[in-house]
Amino acid sequence: MSKIKTKGTLLQVSISSTFTTVAQRIRIVPNERTRNEIETTDLDDDDATSVAGIRRAGEVELEGYLDPEDATHAYLEASYASGAIEAWKHILANSAASEYAYSGWIMSFQLGEQAIDGTVRFTIKIKITGAVTHTV
Repeated sequence: MSKIKTKGTLLQVSISSTFTTVAQRIRIVPNERTRNEIETTDLDDDDATSVAGIRRAGEVELEGYLDPEDATHAYLEASYASGAIEAWKHILANSAASEYAYSGWIMSFQLGEQAIDGTVRFTIKIKITGAVTHTV
């Protein structure tokens, strides 16, 4: 069984129909895919029952070192401001470059704490809308 190193993991956004890697990534928190629960227990049941509801793709979080002059960082800020739904790819650093593709909009853009001996960071959260496609 192989282990996949995280160095080289990419998060890309489609800019003018070209997938472009977000610069200076330091942490990507992948989405948690869940399903809603639909309660089906009735008053005659001795045990609770339920069925699976619709899938929810969740949110992706990205943290990076902020460079206001970087084109991808400027694009992220503009995308947040507009609320546009964008095409995204999360590409793993394995030999097959496995990818998770989805559509989503930036629901938050936050500058990080700025302290002595620190660096200026940013965090975005992407709300996924629709299905996630996994390609190995």
